[in-house]
Amino acid sequence: MKNKRVWIGLLPFLALVSCGTSAHKFDLFVYDDSDTFITSLKGAILTDFGAELPTFTENDAARSQTTQNKQILSSLESGTKLLLVNLVDRLAASAIIEKADAAKASIIFFNREPLQSDLSTHTNMFYVGSNASQAGKLQAELAEQLFPLKELNAKTCSFDKNGDGVIQIAIIKGEEGHQDTELRTKWCTQKLKDDGYNISILTTETGNWTTKGGETAMKSIASNYYDATDSSKANVELVFSNNDDMASGAISYLQGEKILKDDVTSDQQPIQFIGFDGTLTGRSLITSGLMYGTVLNDAATQAKDIYNLASAIISKSDITSFSQFDYVDGKLITKALL
Repeated sequence: MKNKRVWIGLLPFLALVSCGTSAHKFDLFVYDDSDTFITSLKGAILTDFGAELPTFTENDAARSQTTQNKQILSSLESGTKLLLVNLVDRLAASAIIEKADAAKASIIFFNREPLQSDLSTHTNMFYVGSNASQAGKLQAELAEQLFPLKELNAKTCSFDKNGDGVIQIAIIKGEEGHQDTELRTKWCTQKLKDDGYNISILTTETGNWTTKGGETAMKSIASNYYDATDSSKANVELVFSNNDDMASGAISYLQGEKILKDDVTSDQQPIQFIGFDGTLTGRSLITSGLMYGTVLNDAATQAKDIYNLASAIISKSDITSFSQFDYVDGKLITKALL
């Protein structure tokens, strides 16, 4: 009912849409153009089109689903038959799909996955994004490099600062309800448990994907779970961040508090960080010894898959070989691999 009320409220808007607007080959919709990863993914998509790039409209919802609904309605009313959509709220997909289907338009959703039940009954709707479960497991693999199980159990691991044989973990998650947030958060710790590790999840904070959000989350974590005067306490030893931007904000806060040092190697830092996305910011943090590693959110491959599918739809080629749900695997990034 919530989605229906949103669309009913937009009915007056339909009457205001200019009938003279010409249809585009496709239109592009992003939830927030200031998001570092979305900016890189969008750029990669447009680069793949190259000289073939048709006239299109780029729409920034600025984190407002109501705004995005209006943008999508305007595009459909103009006659555009292909929408590339990075949703603000994945639960809004059902109403959007119904409108696009009625207009005989196709949608390639990316980065924010609609409910599979919403997509699977429509052959002209697709999703391209990261393999979020695998991403969480890869973050766990990085943690296992830091905390070898044999050393941890023997209480000889240098990263186990209080020597209790348990990894004290804090998690900074992206946002509530985002499928990648939930799956990365689940599997970064579940794999450690499955592999025989003793872990303690001290807290999970929400950073909403932003640097500022990561800073605020880390302030809460440090104030409750870090005491520099007593290394025997169960202080936080490892922070999993759902993306590199939040990790950057968290690290910046700890630098300001003189908890992390700029002139030491990563193994000498009191708290270890593992991120996700593999952005330039994340790689810089790894190089400088402030973050141990990150997982590549493969924008190049995702963009190529979106381009190939979009090109096939635009040219009315056979699309039966394309998967309706395209999950792209990530890759480990550490200082040794840069």
